[in-house]
Parts: sequence; structure tokens; C-alpha cells
Amino acid sequence: LIIGNYVYKKILRKNFFDIDTHMGEQHPIYNHGLQKNYNTSSAGWGKRRFEFCTDNYGFRNFCNVNYEKKNFDMGIIGDSQTLGLGLNFKEVFSTIISNELKKKKIANLAVSSYSPAIYYSKINYLLENDFEFKEIIVFLDLSDLHDDSTRYKLVGKKVLSKNVKDRK
Repeated sequence: LIIGNYVYKKILRKNFFDIDTHMGEQHPIYNHGLQKNYNTSSAGWGKRRFEFCTDNYGFRNFCNVNYEKKNFDMGIIGDSQTLGLGLNFKEVFSTIISNELKKKKIANLAVSSYSPAIYYSKINYLLENDFEFKEIIVFLDLSDLHDDSTRYKLVGKKVLSKNVKDRK
């Protein structure tokens, strides 16, 4: 029993069951985002494990990155593909773009399950809270329109869930 318990906790559970999925959080204006200064090496997507970190603004980034100023050359927003779910940050296409444009300060604003209503709401929220972007690039996904029509409702600049159970 003791050996079986040890094997379960240290090997099976760690490699197949323990997946850190707590990086997200509710947001009162644009529905949901990422926690600020989040750092895990056990994020999971299917059987794949990867490192997942956010900066002091809650944007996906390399670990331990903190910005003093809210000005960026480019903001890239989209859903899970743009976020790079399942990939380490160095493999995400916003990082590849940043490596090619070394002098540009680029923010990955993406979060899983985002949609055009959330893109609009989040960008407005950031601009109203003194963030500056010279350019915003929006990556649309086929599922975005479905999400907007079935999951989210834009009321003014605020995004609400159409599912009453999800509203808080």
C-alpha cells in the first residue's frame, strides 16, 4: 500500500492528473482574463505539459517579466491559438513575431474562449486605463462568431455571459 500510494502520488498523479488550470480569472468588464504574475510549469493541454507565465498586467509572457510602463508598440489579441495554449511561450507566434521585430515591445493580450465582443471590450478597457498601443492585431478564429452568438452578450462596453449560471 505504501509503495502503491507513493507511485500514485509521485508518478501517476503528477504526470497524468495534476494539471494546473488556475491561470484564468473572472473580469467585471470583459468577462475573463488571466491572473497577474502567474507562474506554473505544470499547465496542461491534453497530455502535453508546458510552462505558463503572465506578467504584472496579466498578459502571457516569459516568467518574471514586469513592465513599468503601459505603452506597447503592438498588442496581439485572439483566443487560445493566439494565447498559445499547449505551447511554451517561446513557441507562441506572438513571441516569434517579437523575435523578428526586436525593437518592438509586443503584448500578447489573448485568452482562451475570447471572441470579437471580448476583443472590443478588453481593448477599450485597456485604453481607458492608460495603456497605449501603436498597433492592435486581432486574430479571428472560426469559433469566435459562434462564441459571440451563443456565449457572450455585449452591453455597452461590458461583456456578459448569456448563460445565467456563469454570471456573478
